[in-house]
Formats: sequence, C-alpha cells, structure tokens
Amino acid sequence: MSGFDNYKFRFSSLHQLSLAGATIVKQRGNQIVLMGNEIELYNVLIKDLVNQCPSDDIRNQILNIAYYIVSDLECYEKTIKDRALPIIKIKGKIQVARSFLELWQDYIIAYVVILGNPNYKYIQDYLKIEESVVGLEVKGLKLDKSKEVFTGIVISKSKKRATILTSKGEFKKIDKRDNIDIGEEVTGSESKGLRSYKLHISIIGILIIIMVSIAINRYTTITKTIVINTTSAIKIEVNSFNKVVNTQSPTTKGVEMLKEIQIEDKGMDESLYEILKYSLKNEMIPTNDVLITVSGEMIDFETLEETKKFLEDNDIMVKFNNSGNEHYINQ
Repeated sequence: MSGFDNYKFRFSSLHQLSLAGATIVKQRGNQIVLMGNEIELYNVLIKDLVNQCPSDDIRNQILNIAYYIVSDLECYEKTIKDRALPIIKIKGKIQVARSFLELWQDYIIAYVVILGNPNYKYIQDYLKIEESVVGLEVKGLKLDKSKEVFTGIVISKSKKRATILTSKGEFKKIDKRDNIDIGEEVTGSESKGLRSYKLHISIIGILIIIMVSIAINRYTTITKTIVINTTSAIKIEVNSFNKVVNTQSPTTKGVEMLKEIQIEDKGMDESLYEILKYSLKNEMIPTNDVLITVSGEMIDFETLEETKKFLEDNDIMVKFNNSGNEHYINQ
C-alpha cells in the first residue's frame, strides 16, 4: 500500500466570512459554472450531492481520498479519462472498503474535480482545509443545530431556493433571498424538502400499512355463518362489519339465485332481504316457515329492519336458531 493517510487533512470547523469583492465573486461564479458542467460529465448531479449529507467524519475521509487520487497520477488520469471513479484501482492502493467508495463516489468525484483542476482556484480557496494535528482538536463556535442555518457560496439557484457549497465541503439547499449571484457567499436556513420529513413520512406510511392490514384482516375474518333454508339452502358468511364475504348453495336453483342477486359485499340485512324476496318471487318459500340457522356471533335482530318489514308485509314466518337461541319473526 502507498502512503495514504486517512486523517491527514480535514475541513476546519472555524469559518470566517468571505470578504471577496465583486470581481472575485464574478470570477468564482464563472469557475462554479464550469465546475458544475464538468461534474455532470461524470453523471454526478448537484441535487444528488445535496441529498447525501455525509457526516463531518465521513466528509473528512472523503476529502483525504480525493487528495490521494489527485496526487496519484495513475488514479487521477484514469478518473479523468473514464469520467468515473476507478474503484478497483483505488481499492488496490489504499485501505478503504469498496462499499465506502461505492456509497460516496459522487462526493469523492466532486472533490476530485474541485481539488484537481487549477482553474477552480477561487473555489479551492473558499474551502477551509487544514492539516490534522495529532492530539489537537480545533473547536469552532457551536451553532444552534435546531436553526439549521448554513453559509456558503452559491453554486445554483432557482426562484425560491439556492444550492450552496460551504467552507466545510457541504452541499446544502437553502431558502433564497432576492438578488443573489452565482459565486456569492450567502447565509440562509436549510430548505425543507421531503428528505427533511422522511422519518415522519416513514412513520405515517407504517401506520397506514398497519391500519390497512387490520382493516383487511377484519374484513376477511368470518364472524358468523348464516344458512337460510328455503327450498334450496343458501349459506352466507358475514364479517365483523356485517358484510357478506362469501356465498354458496348446494343446489342449482340456489346457485342461480346467488348469481342473480349478487349479495357479496352487501350488508347482512340487505342480503337476507334479497334472498327472501327472490325466494318468494320464485316460489322457494317452504309451506311451514323458513328456518335460518346462525353459527358464530349472534345476530342482533334490531339490525334487520328491512328483513323484518318484508316478512311482516308478506306474512312470512321465520324461525331463527341464533347460535342456539330460538327466535321467531312474524310469528
């Protein structure tokens, strides 16, 4: 392995406002436009860099890998030639996990492009990079993280937002004030996109899945089975919502009835009414009475308003075996 030092350089936690004049801002803006175009040649998009958000430690590690690539002529030339990160070649030279290189290759490429091209001097100068000193930790002012305010140079802008590159090598999207230029240093609150609410969205998504699963389970769970003994026995299965889930009959006439009245997904009361109405119309009512047998949860007869009215209007007597309890309607 070559002399790769994973901790040689780091981004400084101290930041001083840039006092660049209008000329430097304009030249830096021109360099940023060229840099953005060059990065796109590697199929790296600024918006993807904004969405990745490596931690300070990871960003420092990416910085050292980028410096190594720029200093290693073979790796650097292959990167420029192929417009891609030569992961296998880099892995063979330095002790860095391949998974790390693959995960952060867009950030590595962005740093290689910035650090390796002398035409991007004003961008390089803006980045606050220092050599690490063993046993010495430089501490900057602690910012209120809840405010999520960032300072950096503008690398792209839209009507309401701007993307900036901070002196710590971060790509951030902030809410934009009016009249800012590419290359200008600005400060603003981080723009809240969907990524900022991904935890909330995930929780809501999980809750929706749970609720839908519970609803589906309740809908498909049979709570009572009802057999209506007309001249052809009709069996219906009812769920906890009192909706008919399944129907069947052992006779041809019963199958014809079910095919015509189509009671699946209808309410229990409406279904019993349709069965009895069809039976009366097609002379399928027994001479004595109709026996309806219920197994499982007992029927609450107060819920059978339509059925009871039909039986009374047509003087039909029905005997219910309601889970072992006998009950007559229109006796």
